[in-house]
Parts: sequence; C-alpha cells; structure tokens
Amino acid sequence: MGAILVTLCQGQGGTSADEPQREWCNSWQVTSKAANSGLILKSVNKFEAAEIFQDYLSTGFRSQNKMFRTQGSLVHKFMKSDFPPLPNTFSDPVCWPSEGCLAEQLVSILCQCWSARHNTNVSQQSTNDSLSSRYCSNNVTLVSDSYELEDIYFSESFKLSISDSCISLESLSSTSQLLVVGKAASSGDLSVSVALILQCLFEEKDTRYFARKDLNLGNLVMVGENKVDVVKGTQLSIYPPSYFFDVSFWVKENFYTEMFTSYVYKCSNHLVRDVTLIDTYTHPQTHSVSHCYRLTYQSLDRALPYSYAYQYYQWMRTHLPTVLGVILR
Repeated sequence: MGAILVTLCQGQGGTSADEPQREWCNSWQVTSKAANSGLILKSVNKFEAAEIFQDYLSTGFRSQNKMFRTQGSLVHKFMKSDFPPLPNTFSDPVCWPSEGCLAEQLVSILCQCWSARHNTNVSQQSTNDSLSSRYCSNNVTLVSDSYELEDIYFSESFKLSISDSCISLESLSSTSQLLVVGKAASSGDLSVSVALILQCLFEEKDTRYFARKDLNLGNLVMVGENKVDVVKGTQLSIYPPSYFFDVSFWVKENFYTEMFTSYVYKCSNHLVRDVTLIDTYTHPQTHSVSHCYRLTYQSLDRALPYSYAYQYYQWMRTHLPTVLGVILR
C-alpha cells in the first residue's frame, strides 16, 4: 500500500512531534485534515534534504529570492485507512475481539510463568462491558495452590517480582523505580493490576490499546533460563486527532455516573477516550440536579473526521433520554 508524505515547516503540523509545538489553532492541523480524506499518520521524521530528498530544490516563496526555512521541518507519512462505521442500533454495539488481545497475552504469560490458573474479578460498577474493563479497569486474580515465584523480565527494561506480599514492577533503567502492581493474599491468591503493568511497559495511559487483538507485547519475556517469545505487533495511528463535546441533563434520584459512562462506551464503537464530569448544578427552587459531562472522541486505528465524531455524539445524545430516563438541557 502506498503512502503520502507531507513535509511542513517547523511547528506547522500541530502534533506533539513539533518542537516547539504551536497552539492547535495556529497550525495546519495536519492529522485532522488528513482524517477527512481517510488517512492516518504512521510516522514523523526529520526533513533531511541532503540525505533523503537529494533532488529537492527550494524555489522560494512565489519564486522570489526568499528560500523556505527547512530547519526543524518534519516529514509526515500518512497511510490510507477505513472510516469507522456510522452508528445504527444501540442493541448491537460493535465490540473489539477479546481473544489474543494485549491484556489477555499478559495474563497468559503470568499464568504460564507462575504456574497458575486465573479468574477475573469484575466489579458490578464496571463502566465498560468489553475486555478492557475486565482486564484493565479491574484486577486479575490468579488462583493456585502453589506458585513458582520466579522473577519475570520484560526485555532489559522491567522486572516483575513478588516479595513481602507485594507484586512489584521495577524499572531497570538508570533511574530505577519500583511500582506496586498487586498483592499476595494470605489465601495464596495473587491480585494483579494488568492495566498498571501494561501502562508502564508501553508508556500508554489509554487502556483501549490493551483490548486490541492486533497489538502484541513486542518484548522478550524471560523467566529464569526460560524465554517466551512474543511477536511484535503492528503500529497504529500516531498523534490521532481528538474532538470533545459536552452534554448536560437533569438526572433522576437513582442516577449514578457509571450508568452514563457505560451507555456511552457501549454505543461509541470504542471511539470515546474519556468521559469526565465537569460540572454539577442544583436548582435553587426545585432542587433538581443537573450533570454536565465532557466526551472526548478519538480513534486508535481509523480515520476519524470531526463530522463522524459529531454524528456519534448526536446519536448518543438523541437516545440518551430513552435509555437512561434523563432530561436534556
């Protein structure tokens, strides 16, 4: 599949790769504009005219004797991508496959390395019915009568170990850091936060990545003298554009935030990155309570134009009173 290369002067792209990074409104907003044409950003590299683009010749601004400044310029590589399907029915939400996903891979490695079987400890207040909730929003409980508690090494970067009833992930870099990611109960069960481990390994806070089936650990896992090879996965979109919309409504007495977030995630086709309560209001006479939420839409692997995100938001908003019995403001 071919690629489209877009070279922009320093700071024009509007992504985090720019140094310095301009305000979004003062840039070309390259990822958002590309999404309108079904393109996602795959890589960003420095513009090396002498090495890579040997035939490049700056003709100057409008053919005048004003050469373009190429210092700090970046080459953006775009690839063709599908648009997300538009929403149709709430009763049949599009869910990601769970088998073989990144979170499940890690659980499998833990079970293999510690000779344990596992059960998922799912809270009744879970905000997402997908596997990202079962493995990433909650702990995974490993159940076994006995464990071979050897240290697990992820490449040469991290070590996972158990000591003094604590499960810790240690960074093996020059600035060594120790993070508690679980605990060993007196019954012998091990409770492990898969989300914390994956967030450290990949430096990624968005747990939607960990429910993807086409992502892989990409590290050489070593336990004692035994090695577990994990195939490296494909790279998804980088610096994907995000759009936020606010929605306000009067709530009923038995309403709680998890009801709303669960509804949003179910009907968003996993395009919602965050749901944040930004304001509450109580009417002085009726004492009715209103909530205002901010929804951030962002796609991990598909081209998401603003128009598509807006349609998902409007569809969610239209069905909200019927599903949750609230009154829109």
